[in-house]
Amino acid sequence: MDVVSRVEVALETTKAVGSAKKFERAMDGVAGATRDVNGRLGDAKGKFAGAGNAASAASGGFGKLAGSLTKAAAAYFTVSQAIQATNKAINESISRASSVRSLELLSSQYGETAKLQEAATSSANRFGLSLTQVNKDLASTYARLRPVGVGLEDIESVFNGFNTAARLSGASASESAGAFRQLAQALGSGVLRGDEFNSIAEQAPGLLIAISKETGQAVGALREYAADGKITADIVIRALKRIETEGAESLTKALNTPAQKLVDLQNATENLNVAFGDLILPAVIGLVEKLTIAT
Repeated sequence: MDVVSRVEVALETTKAVGSAKKFERAMDGVAGATRDVNGRLGDAKGKFAGAGNAASAASGGFGKLAGSLTKAAAAYFTVSQAIQATNKAINESISRASSVRSLELLSSQYGETAKLQEAATSSANRFGLSLTQVNKDLASTYARLRPVGVGLEDIESVFNGFNTAARLSGASASESAGAFRQLAQALGSGVLRGDEFNSIAEQAPGLLIAISKETGQAVGALREYAADGKITADIVIRALKRIETEGAESLTKALNTPAQKLVDLQNATENLNVAFGDLILPAVIGLVEKLTIAT
């Protein structure tokens, strides 16, 4: 069982015990109220006034019980929400740390860790993307391209150029994510063709225009050109560099939308959760270790 799952079990167990105790106290109140009613009815011996007083007392007892149960329910949901928020913060903190670790492991052999992390942060800010997701995407691209001799600067241009083309075409970050993975695969294989070409044509048509400029081929002729294996990785990288430079001004306008502002808010919330998770994670790990030893 992982750290998050153990913490959640521990917290849920504590919550359940607390709720059970509150419920037990409430049931004791019901039993007491019932005994009080029976006693009053016995003493009344058919006297209407006595019965009325007993009924009134019973009503008051159940009213107090209802109020107690309402407060208990509110407390339960407050605790439940706190557990969910804490769980989310821990998960996002772990995910961010894992993405950073991937960058470090991949780039350490080339002595480029700091530069790669800086490139990831810059790209996340430039395109209004989740830093965790950018770390993952860049790590994947770096793993495919760096071993075949593509430099870090070109890898950064591949990422930035593609995202510029995708955003200028109106594609969202989620829509373009799959196409970028296919682009990275194509570059790793050395040529762009087939399904990878089709995905790029759909999600980032601006890249085809740039490739057209680099090859001198009309956009309409590029599919056949790709089928012949003539759109090489070098051509695609040059085209992406062109887009990165020429599309910079238009990118600013493309990102100035209500939808992007909502994404920016989500990214800020993610960063806040990561910071909170980083703060509480050591204490949570300590708690889990104690629970593990105890069991």
